[in-house]
Amino acid sequence: AGSVSRGWQAKQQHMSAHTESPSITIAATGNSGNMSKKVTVAFACFQNAKRSILGEALFNQLADPTKAAAISGGTADVAQKVYPAILEVLKEAQVPYPETKQPQKLSPELASQAQVVIAFGCADQVPKVAGQEVISWNHYGKVNEDLEGFRALREGIRADVVKLLQERGWGPAQ
Repeated sequence: AGSVSRGWQAKQQHMSAHTESPSITIAATGNSGNMSKKVTVAFACFQNAKRSILGEALFNQLADPTKAAAISGGTADVAQKVYPAILEVLKEAQVPYPETKQPQKLSPELASQAQVVIAFGCADQVPKVAGQEVISWNHYGKVNEDLEGFRALREGIRADVVKLLQERGWGPAQ
């Protein structure tokens, strides 16, 4: 995971051509005095109903669970429930996500669990946390609100998650 410098730093990385942002959290964990790092990725979008849910679910499916895990939250008006078509496109791709899980606000407490935040178009609304890296994924603009549009969104986010896991070394052993 590398060292994270002290103080809040926003690293804007423009990946692909999308427009909402997820967050990545790196939390130190101890194993019998081991200083291994486990990354907790917090994916953030405005409502925590579409993009951040896809990012969280795909990341958790593809990451090595001993190295990384994902959470998600919304930065604005959080939705009452996850968008049903998002759950459907996850299910058809055999990506596990608890259907009863409710959207949540990316509160300062939740954000503080992350060392890295990936934001879908809302990086300026992510609570500032000392030592945290914020990455903007400025892609996935307006999406057709149908299954085909959400399938394309899922696959675009999947490609970026895979790239991130490879770059950071958080993926499963090859």
